[in-house]
Amino acid sequence: MSYKKQQPKLSETLDVFIDRVEAIEKSILKLEKLHQNIDSKNENFNNEIDRRINLLKQLKFEIDLSKFETEAIKINQNLINVTKESSLILKQEFKTFDKSLSRISKYRFDYFLYFIALLICVSLFSIFFAGKQYAEKKREQEQKEQYMNFIRSNKEVLEIYNTR
Repeated sequence: MSYKKQQPKLSETLDVFIDRVEAIEKSILKLEKLHQNIDSKNENFNNEIDRRINLLKQLKFEIDLSKFETEAIKINQNLINVTKESSLILKQEFKTFDKSLSRISKYRFDYFLYFIALLICVSLFSIFFAGKQYAEKKREQEQKEQYMNFIRSNKEVLEIYNTR
């Protein structure tokens, strides 16, 4: 019965599968939160730009554009940094998702192979055991038949021996 201890049960395999699926769901939720965060930052940025444009329209002063160019460069740099960070986070989440899927498919196939190997071993053992039992039973029947033949052939001797 040691083969039962070595082989994981189907429920344990399903638990591993469910854990992996839950990890994937958590990763998807993280991605959704990240997407919402980026959308809110973009919306805030657009609102800030609109506010500044409206303020400039109201003021109608002559403005030195060099300051705006430096601000635009800073803003563009910040946007580039945010998009790089977001893409890195997204790539990491997809990598963990892919790893989880590959692990699930790998373990599922491995457990299937272990199950098939176990079935083959159990089948071979049962065939061997049944053959051994059949041979033993046949030998006992032959031995019993030999004793009965011996008793029949020596019936007269036994009767003489019993009469003494």
